[in-house]
Amino acid sequence: DNCVGSLQEFAMQGKDLRPVGVQGGNALRECLATAKDPRTAIKNFVSENSLQTPSCSPAQEWLDLMGISRAEQHKEILTRLKDRLLSKVESMSTEKKLALLEKCFPYISIPELRDIPLTLFSNLNKVPVSYLVTLAQSPDLVKELPLSVRRQVWANEPDKALFRKEFNGLLNSYRMQSKTLGVVNGLSNVSTNQKKARAASKVLQEMVAILGDFQELYTQALKIIEVEYRTNPLTSYLSTLRLHLPLAVHESGVRHVAETDATFRLCNLISNSSKEKDVLKLMSDMEPLIERSDPLLASMLLRTPEFSCLLSNTIMTACKRVAEEEGIPKDDKVLRLATRFICLSTNDELHTLPSISLPHLTKKGDKASPVDKECQKILNEFYPSLLVSLVDDIIREEGDPEDFEEIFVKTVGECNPARLMVLEYMLNTIATDQADTKKFDQLLSLYVPPSSLILQLEEGRRLTVIARRLHGHISKHTNESNTTGDASKLQSLRTSSCALVVKTSSIAKVCCGVLVSFLQLLDVATKDQVEEEKEEKEVLHEELRQVLKELLASDPDVDTETLLKCGKIGFHTPLADAMKRLASSAKMESSDMSTTMVKLMGSDHASSNAAMKADE
Repeated sequence: DNCVGSLQEFAMQGKDLRPVGVQGGNALRECLATAKDPRTAIKNFVSENSLQTPSCSPAQEWLDLMGISRAEQHKEILTRLKDRLLSKVESMSTEKKLALLEKCFPYISIPELRDIPLTLFSNLNKVPVSYLVTLAQSPDLVKELPLSVRRQVWANEPDKALFRKEFNGLLNSYRMQSKTLGVVNGLSNVSTNQKKARAASKVLQEMVAILGDFQELYTQALKIIEVEYRTNPLTSYLSTLRLHLPLAVHESGVRHVAETDATFRLCNLISNSSKEKDVLKLMSDMEPLIERSDPLLASMLLRTPEFSCLLSNTIMTACKRVAEEEGIPKDDKVLRLATRFICLSTNDELHTLPSISLPHLTKKGDKASPVDKECQKILNEFYPSLLVSLVDDIIREEGDPEDFEEIFVKTVGECNPARLMVLEYMLNTIATDQADTKKFDQLLSLYVPPSSLILQLEEGRRLTVIARRLHGHISKHTNESNTTGDASKLQSLRTSSCALVVKTSSIAKVCCGVLVSFLQLLDVATKDQVEEEKEEKEVLHEELRQVLKELLASDPDVDTETLLKCGKIGFHTPLADAMKRLASSAKMESSDMSTTMVKLMGSDHASSNAAMKADE
């Protein structure tokens, strides 16, 4: 304390202390290099650079006798002086803060002194640009800055390189969140309370924190997401992020989003779409917003799990209503709007187009655009034939369903929206306990997996939901078959499930959700299966073996013969292998991988076994 007080008096006299850090090291190096007698030079250097206050000497000599080295004394004095200075920073005027910052900033690279400029930065509403430019040249130092200062450094950067690196790291973390993986791949249901889900997303809130109220950073973040999506549309999680980031930033209290982001209102409508009971009002409110949007961005938002499933379900519900009312599909406003949305969302050519407004895409002189043509084809040809099939479902009690009209089959083969609606139709046939497996099989025979990877991921979500629904039916009928259950129903469900896996296995190779749900489905679909004809059974099992070999191609040591006997070894083995590959591709840590699997999988028993398997 005596030394600290003496040094404060010394500083108030305006005397300069010796240079420290790199400057001090250079001074010592020069002294030793030019000295004729190194011992004398060292002694003189120590004397010249020691504490130059008379009252310090007795105290230091006393501390020397107590066995406390001069290095320890200097370190303690430095700590106390620094703490006293930092306690006064908050009460300083801005002018004094800037003056002190000018003196101490050169020492920011010295760990023992770094807290002083960092504290000054934190207490300045706006850091001078000259400091921001200098800080940006030291990325490692930027990491230690207070978040408020880091935002200013990022915003001042011309190329935003440091910000892009920071944000891209969070993008990868967001992608690997168990909730994101589950929703994007169809393994988890979309939350009914979107606002609460956003608040609970740790990574999303970290993104909100680094953006703060800086409009430049918010604009740059959206640009990163949209450029990445345009470059690599297979990153389907970006659609979900692009939907929720504006809303999360707005909910944090930042108001510029609602004023500057043209998609904010559209994002808000999509996020709350599940709560809107008036579907026509929802579609009508969305139409002008979509018309004014960039077509790829509109398609990106329409493809989100939060809306795409609602959209196809709305179309199917509207078709049933029109069929019961004996109406005309093209005269129904809900169908017209929903069809336009689904034609835009399933257009896989948008990624090759420049960024333009939707009117330019949908109007090409006097000729109808591809989107308009597809809409008209769906409304005038596909829906009328779909209604014929829906009426057949209503009046048919037993027996095989009527054959589809030729135009129905042709449109499914040519139009992406029609193929997507076939999947929605398949899901509707197994919506209740009285699953119509005959109609399901008939629709499955029409379905051909798309060649476009973009659409494979989109349709993969539907296939995952279908597989989960079939899994539930089979599990229920298996439990009931021992009492009053219908054995033939169980058998037909199992047969349909196996046919689904065989027909659409190509999508399982690119969609994690389909892979996991198919492995779950195969577990129950092949258990204790009895075929009337031995030859048919062998053919079916051989097809399943081929599918499993493809699904587990990265694990050549896995015995597919054993995997088919799921009842003996438990389902956790193939699922663990699948998730291990997913984790490996994302370079996920073992503990994170186990946690993710436990959250993604339905059965507690299977989950725990899978987690243990992955840890091994």
